Amino acid sequence: MNPRLHMYYAVTGVNALGKVIKAGQQSTRQEVLRLYTRDNRWFLREDDPDGVPRLGLAVPRGVGSAVVRNRVKRQLRETWQELAESVPHGRDYVLVARAGIAEPAATRGHAWLTAQVVEALGKAAA
Repeated sequence: MNPRLHMYYAVTGVNALGKVIKAGQQSTRQEVLRLYTRDNRWFLREDDPDGVPRLGLAVPRGVGSAVVRNRVKRQLRETWQELAESVPHGRDYVLVARAGIAEPAATRGHAWLTAQVVEALGKAAA
């Protein structure tokens, strides 16, 4: 079964039949994410442990217009290509751009954006 369904049931407190479970049996979203992503075969890609790390990008509308969002995605992909060799293999990564990233990325340059991505990857490894 898809782990996302289990996560949904654990956080909302409603089981597959639509019945409310006991209040003490619910979990917080952080607890559920920690349980399902840490050492979980579905997320760790155990079928391909040495596979190339894959990147997912989430750049919401709050970042800017379509042109701005596409520029940010392009910059993040370029940064990822540079860092791909140093990132642990066999895992998937999702970078989520936040509102306000476009202007500093344009004014401070590629080195600043690379430093931000390295910092985020460091937090993900912890």
